[in-house]
Amino acid sequence: MADTASIGSVLIPEMEKKGYPRDFATAVTVSGSVQAILIPPSHNAVIYSLAAGGSVSIAALFLAGVLPGLLLGLTLAIMCLFIAKKRDFPKGRSIPMKEALRICVDALWGLMTMVIILGGILSGVFTATESAAIAVVWAFFVTMFIYRDYKWNELPKLVHRTVKTLAIVMILIGFAASFGYIMTLMQIPTMITAACSPASRTTSTWCC
Repeated sequence: MADTASIGSVLIPEMEKKGYPRDFATAVTVSGSVQAILIPPSHNAVIYSLAAGGSVSIAALFLAGVLPGLLLGLTLAIMCLFIAKKRDFPKGRSIPMKEALRICVDALWGLMTMVIILGGILSGVFTATESAAIAVVWAFFVTMFIYRDYKWNELPKLVHRTVKTLAIVMILIGFAASFGYIMTLMQIPTMITAACSPASRTTSTWCC
């Protein structure tokens, strides 16, 4: 929801201006937002690890999400190309190699955030929580001093949006942890396993 709201508020109107149907622009934005669940650093992976009591490594979850995330992005790209060609959607201009290289160089400052998070966690230099704190400081520095996308008088509004998103995540973590604690306290997983075991043994006997 957060990715759809933040990206869609910019992407959907721009796609409409370029001549794309609103329903297609919305569908692409919503489908692309799902990719954030898989691609590291996925906050859903962090929530899952915390809800599981830390028994599942965050670094392992990050690594496990790389291939499915890339596969999802590739399939979405292929589908969008197929639909765009079939419906004769407008085409963008060809970007010269010199301009493409300049865009890549400009993007390196922002992409360093991924290097800090994944590199720090996988190398063992710092934990997921510490990497998040360092990445926030780096992202703030890049946004305000290098890219200068926002003015200083807009900082309170940005903090307010961040706190709203953080509140949603913390509520999810709180309920997930409480639910996991109650499940463990009432031994519900053990009861489900015991109830399913006779059925699995009966099925195996029948198959043999």
